[in-house]
Amino acid sequence: MNSFIPVKTAKALLAISRRIHDLPPKLRTLLILIDGKTDIASLKKDISLLGDVAAMLSDLHKSGFIEFAENRTAAALLTTAAQDQYIEFLQNLKESESAALSPVAKGGAQRPTTGTGPRRLEPDDDPRGYFAQQVAGSSQTQAVVDTRLEQAKGELKAFLQSLMGDDYSLVAEKIARCESAERFSALLRGLEDIIQNYGSRKSAEKFKSQFKEFY
Repeated sequence: MNSFIPVKTAKALLAISRRIHDLPPKLRTLLILIDGKTDIASLKKDISLLGDVAAMLSDLHKSGFIEFAENRTAAALLTTAAQDQYIEFLQNLKESESAALSPVAKGGAQRPTTGTGPRRLEPDDDPRGYFAQQVAGSSQTQAVVDTRLEQAKGELKAFLQSLMGDDYSLVAEKIARCESAERFSALLRGLEDIIQNYGSRKSAEKFKSQFKEFY
């Protein structure tokens, strides 16, 4: 069993990013440190200061926060599936919130339509180039977001290295794997307890202030 690899489930990602579940501090810290690559034996050795790691892993498993994989390939598949489920949940939640705030949902008047339904806009229907401008604008916006994300990842690396010293290696790979603002936001929320453990309340407040645009 010590060779098995613990992997976060979508429930765990939600618990870390949105604090939906009230986990004890040590269980929450252990859950954050689980990276889907480190086996149970290594976890016991590396973070023994947390207490009985095996017992805590058992509690997390029984509560549906982690699964166990027999090897790294299986762990990678479980990790990808959990991340996809997590992102899908956030997208559905965002759509639900947007729908709740729409004029129709608020009882406003709906724009009248003609024909059997909406017709998709084609580039040939847009002689002034508005369609092309919208596509170009969207691409430029995404490029700005991607650039800012990379800058923020660099800033987070510097912040954690100064705070954690050599222990920064525990979270370095997690930062590198953040390929979207949503995943970066989830990581930030998950790091809050670790930052307070290594620093102070003031450190945690500085952390939130520095990365507030991703919260």
